[in-house]
Amino acid sequence: METLLLLFLLTLASGTSGIRTVKKISVQKQQTITIPCLYDQKYTSYTKYMGYGSFWMFSGFVSHSRLSIEDNQKEHFFTVTLREANVSDSGSYWCAVTLSGNDDGTRLYLDVTEAEAGLRVSSQNVSGYEGENITIRCYGASQWCTIRGSCVGRDGGPIERTAVSDDGDALNVTIWQLQKEDRGWYYCSNKDSQMPVYVTVMDAQEIIQFTTNSPSSSRLTSSDQAVIHSYCVT
Repeated sequence: METLLLLFLLTLASGTSGIRTVKKISVQKQQTITIPCLYDQKYTSYTKYMGYGSFWMFSGFVSHSRLSIEDNQKEHFFTVTLREANVSDSGSYWCAVTLSGNDDGTRLYLDVTEAEAGLRVSSQNVSGYEGENITIRCYGASQWCTIRGSCVGRDGGPIERTAVSDDGDALNVTIWQLQKEDRGWYYCSNKDSQMPVYVTVMDAQEIIQFTTNSPSSSRLTSSDQAVIHSYCVT
């Protein structure tokens, strides 16, 4: 009986596999941090929320003016954004889904520091057009990972068209020839924590819309427009 109770408590403490997020995030006070919570497709229509507390069974619902939640049902994740983080906001949180029976949730730890966080990025949102190369600078990082766990380090890794280099100041992550399937959540990582980054891949056709709708488009020569069209359709 004691063994069954222990297993039950461990399950509640660790959450279940229906939701996935990072394990620990550090951010400097007064900064804004966005936490991604990926969920199974079966949870698409259910209400999402952020819980607070060291143990799942004792966690409480978090609701205040500096915290907002946005649900992306198309890509099956919701984001929790905390603005003007305070040191007192530090603690264990839960990405959670309201169910008809027991709710489902998984835990992460938020560490709000007085000094600049050891692991950080200039922006949690990076975008590029299909076919382009993009580079993300991760300060204090040793790896670049997909949210589902595949990682690339200085010695390489299994993520296609992705390479990293260390310039002594930051880990430079380059994704070559962006493709639609590159869209999604990643994170910079060190031994202690992770910093989520969302990569948006825009359709190259959007370049045509920009150039034809902008005031300067009327000054483009026919040869210039032909080059732009060729880039967008190849």
